[in-house]
Amino acid sequence: MKPRLHQIVLLVAAMGSLIQAQTPANPGLLEGLMSDQAPSADEVRLHITVLKVPAAAAAQALLADAGRTPRYWQETVTSWQARGIIELVTEISEEGRPGHREFLDKKAETFRYIYQDMSSHYWDEDREWEAYQNKPWAEKMDANRILQELAEAEVGNAVQARVGMKLGDQQAGLELNLKVTPNVPASRPVRAWPLPYLSAPRYFFRPWHLMTTANVPVNEIFLLGCQMEPPHDGQVQTGQVMMAFARLTAAQPAPSKVPPYIGPMYRAQSWTLAIPLNDYQAWLKTRRDAQGDEAQMARWLGTSGGSAGVELLATSAVACLPGEDSRMETALLWHDATGWEPSSNPLIFSPLSCDGDDAFMLGHSLEISLAHVGRPDPTGNPFAPVAISNADFHSEMAVRMAINRPSAPARWVRCKTSFEGSDADDLHGIEIAEADMEPNESTATQLIANVGQVSMVGASLKDGRIHASFVRVVEAGSQPQVSVAPFQAVYSSALTTWIIETPLSWRGRLLTDEAPDFKGLADELLASVGREEVECVGLTVIEGKIDRGSVRSMRPQLYFGGEYLNSATHAKGIYFNPRSLLMLNSGEEVETDLSGDRRQSWQVRSAGVPEVRRWGIWQPDIPTTSAASSYMALPSQPLMEVSSMLQMTPHQPEVVAVMQTSAIGAVQPSSPRLRWHVVRYSTPAQPKDEPALPAHSSAPVPDPVHRVQAVVLKLSAGWELPHIVSKAAEDLFKASREGTVEILECVTVSLEDSGSAKLRSGWDMYFTNGRLRGANETEEDVLWAPAKMPAGTQFSSQIDVRHRLVGCQLEISNGQWTLIRDVSTPQTVTDTFADVIQEWPSPQPDGPDWEQLPKVRVCVQRPIFDVQGGEGPLPAVGEFSITYLADDTVLVLRVLR
Repeated sequence: MKPRLHQIVLLVAAMGSLIQAQTPANPGLLEGLMSDQAPSADEVRLHITVLKVPAAAAAQALLADAGRTPRYWQETVTSWQARGIIELVTEISEEGRPGHREFLDKKAETFRYIYQDMSSHYWDEDREWEAYQNKPWAEKMDANRILQELAEAEVGNAVQARVGMKLGDQQAGLELNLKVTPNVPASRPVRAWPLPYLSAPRYFFRPWHLMTTANVPVNEIFLLGCQMEPPHDGQVQTGQVMMAFARLTAAQPAPSKVPPYIGPMYRAQSWTLAIPLNDYQAWLKTRRDAQGDEAQMARWLGTSGGSAGVELLATSAVACLPGEDSRMETALLWHDATGWEPSSNPLIFSPLSCDGDDAFMLGHSLEISLAHVGRPDPTGNPFAPVAISNADFHSEMAVRMAINRPSAPARWVRCKTSFEGSDADDLHGIEIAEADMEPNESTATQLIANVGQVSMVGASLKDGRIHASFVRVVEAGSQPQVSVAPFQAVYSSALTTWIIETPLSWRGRLLTDEAPDFKGLADELLASVGREEVECVGLTVIEGKIDRGSVRSMRPQLYFGGEYLNSATHAKGIYFNPRSLLMLNSGEEVETDLSGDRRQSWQVRSAGVPEVRRWGIWQPDIPTTSAASSYMALPSQPLMEVSSMLQMTPHQPEVVAVMQTSAIGAVQPSSPRLRWHVVRYSTPAQPKDEPALPAHSSAPVPDPVHRVQAVVLKLSAGWELPHIVSKAAEDLFKASREGTVEILECVTVSLEDSGSAKLRSGWDMYFTNGRLRGANETEEDVLWAPAKMPAGTQFSSQIDVRHRLVGCQLEISNGQWTLIRDVSTPQTVTDTFADVIQEWPSPQPDGPDWEQLPKVRVCVQRPIFDVQGGEGPLPAVGEFSITYLADDTVLVLRVLR
């Protein structure tokens, strides 16, 4: 009997995939790892065992892994086995001669499957054959093509290792690249493009990947690395950690008068916890450096999972070596379409995948690079070249690191294929995951860390709790060695950013005749949180040294549209497909770059959860359709972005930026609030036995910072301003405090003299535009188009999707300012296009021609913006300027020291 097509494909999909039998939990679970049987002469045995351990047990074991005996991990694993809490994932064993050649090189197995790109086009070609099979020009799809176009993924175990023995055979150098992936991936059905005999599902792969270079002990069990178990669909973690333990076994060395080489062995560890905001704030208030981080983290870790509201989100570790990069990562990984094109068949309209191999990844990762810290040059120049010896090294390490974890479980979303109706009604609609396509919850920074000391490296507010990440470098061994990349000691600092919202009545504290006390205002804001409508809506902390760092706490928000919508009018409505995916992110992100004495390049992005606005797209000559029933839903996202170059007084919170939220672009009615950005710069005390470092001195210096205030006011009828600018500004500020003039915008920002700053606040509005762009039209022409569509404007079947911030923007650069603001909510207009060709079904090769197809009318809604703005030079420090934005609207600018 001949196998059917689906049997052939399933056979090919399984080719090379050998399912390894999992060892059940039993007394022999750790037999291979514990074996001390000597290998053959001149050879060593490398045995790797990967275990699954409850995350809480792994986190506590890592915390206890400092200053322990070499047998610590053997004792720990044995106790876990006795408690029955571990599970064997896989084990690998290899014997061979150490040296420069590859000690172990095992390839992964291959899993073959059908990409969405392929299955959607197979489906479309099958429908074309079904419609045109009686036509002489029709061509049937060759099913053998499927076998030639299968996608491939690695499953099973893949490992490359090199082993080099050190003098005395008591320590070895190990380079390892290990990937463990379950052989049989999970899957999710795809309904849009059903194929005969083939299910062609979406496959989920769950790789666990360790890459490291490290010094390791001989004849002892050691920890190579651990990371959270890859999540399943619908999860961000399983509650389990996969830990790789190893033993490098060699014959006992012969007695020698030469001392054996036992260099330092390092492990980097990380923990991420969710902590109640009030608990974290109380601790943060007095924190200056990392001295108390370990004790506090241990207390939180001890209460995780209980009634205190603390949760262990992730923990990981990896063996590492100064001068080398190490990485420990896991992921739920799949490939899917992020772009679509119209189908060609005349029977069923369905979007076909045309960008079908983009990666979606819900991943946990720890990336680490270490370097020794050298003593500073006696002249005080931290960058001066110096001669380095072993005695010059401190107990500090320069640590470059990044920690990532999934931001949220994947949420599966459907998109309709016709502007009429809703997303859930369409059997052939696209289904795609609202899931991370980039690290959305992450901390990336460089810092100087004391070996053996836990340090908080980043924290951010999310869902009412603080997600805080801690790291530690643990050292074993006795002989320091010179790093291939020595760093000069430049001590780490921390930058804390609070985002606090207050009622607009707080504007009076800014619009005073004298310069406001921005440090006093910061203290008042922090003391007022939780009272009188004062709310902390964002909080981030990043610890770092000279280099760029970031803390990101975002989650994806999925919409369809991308650059444009391919529309296809037909007798009963309008089919369409989104050209691409529109993946927004909501949450907070802070980026910093410490460039010198208390100088911070500082950028903050705060993005809220989008609201949805419907833009009508319909055929007016079909009685059952209207803007209410035939539409495209697109997001409007609340957004505030602030960037500036700051100079801060250590340990003193300070207001550095203030701006109003906007209600103009909101879909649902909302009231504007005043949003304050309070920043605190913290730096540890300088060690007493070292030369002072001017780059991090806390001594008072002349303040090179000024503050720009921009206030937009609406004048009452008949209001006349004095001719003297300072007097007019004072009158306006007084009237604003008394409420006799309306405050439309209120912006304050701190920046360096001759520096630059940018502030944006409003709603990022995505909208449709059916007008065909002319050959000479610019993007600005499209945005500022007139409400009445110019005569002769044609319909674009590729309906543009554009977006613009509706709100207020202030930019300062090179002593010049530019301000743009929306006066009112954008007006929605309806463009009606005549003589639009009915595109679907498209003409067959034997006719009729395009010009002979029926013509219809199409209506498309779009916004019209009402904007005002101005630009000019900044006034001198202590001075004002007044600019009319309209007959009844003025902008008052003030520069303060």
